[in-house]
Amino acid sequence: MHLYEIKDKINIANKSLLHFTAEWCQPCKRMLPAIDILISENPDIEYIKIDIDAEPEIAKEYNISSVPTFIATSSMHVVRKSGAMPLPELRKMFSVPVQESPKEFEYNTDGGYVLETDAMGREKFWEDLGRPNA
Repeated sequence: MHLYEIKDKINIANKSLLHFTAEWCQPCKRMLPAIDILISENPDIEYIKIDIDAEPEIAKEYNISSVPTFIATSSMHVVRKSGAMPLPELRKMFSVPVQESPKEFEYNTDGGYVLETDAMGREKFWEDLGRPNA
């Protein structure tokens, strides 16, 4: 899979879940049943599984340093979490409130936080949005 294919899928889908994994990763394997349930409950989620060993350039582009790492996108938000988690935590990745008309994002590579300023001038910090390298 190429980076442009992933970006195309994310842009087309209303919701997407990028799952960075590796064949040798036991926590990744333990997550599969929860992922299967999430996808079956939400067929509108575009599920994209990326093996970091088979696709090192994509892993580098998304600053993946551990697996499993998940990046969930939905409408106007992106959430990034690393590590194994139960199904309710996966579901929460898609329940972040949508902000109105965001006009500015700023990525802080030191802390992995993003400052969002919406059209009303309100600021919010989002934890590590997994924004690809520019």
